Amino acid sequence: MATRAEERQRSVAISLFFHFLLFLFLFFYRIEAETEVQEFIEIGFGGDGSTMFSGVPGLNNEEEQKSSDQVEEKNDDVNLPKAGENPEDPSIKKVDEKKPEENKNTNNNQNSNSQNSGGSSGYDIDWGGMGQRKIYSFILPAYPEGVSKNIDIRIRFTILPDGTVGSIFLLAKADTRLENAAITSLRQWRFEPLPARQNQVIQTAVITFPYRVQ
Repeated sequence: MATRAEERQRSVAISLFFHFLLFLFLFFYRIEAETEVQEFIEIGFGGDGSTMFSGVPGLNNEEEQKSSDQVEEKNDDVNLPKAGENPEDPSIKKVDEKKPEENKNTNNNQNSNSQNSGGSSGYDIDWGGMGQRKIYSFILPAYPEGVSKNIDIRIRFTILPDGTVGSIFLLAKADTRLENAAITSLRQWRFEPLPARQNQVIQTAVITFPYRVQ
């Protein structure tokens, strides 16, 4: 009886030990299986059933954290203008500052020229009813120094068929210096020559030079 009882106890002990080993094996196998499953995450897009797998969650989180840190650093480096500020280009500002000086120089030059000439003059031509001729070149008379008069110098002159100025006749007596300046200027004028098929006539016209003191 004692022998059978010992054998029975031994059998029970062996059975328990075997079941214990089996339990340990199944326990560790389950842990390893869960670990392998956790290493990959299945992500689905839309309803077409397509899936993709990402790597280990821990590594992906670290990479995402690094990329977000880099984006934040780049954003910190960019200096955006504050509300109400109007950023200006220094080079543009310098150009704007130079403009008043250039305008002053231009005005000074114009004033000096006006003072030297003493005034200004234009011209007005009465073509005498024979048609207007194009002016190829002309020189306005300069205002002589030391003269300060507002006078209109009226001159009757002839235009030759080749476009040059022929005779010149003063219609009214005025200041001699202004008259001489007007005559000298008019002799250098050149008009459109008449075509060869047209009658080669001499045209008479009247020109007025209005001298005005500035």
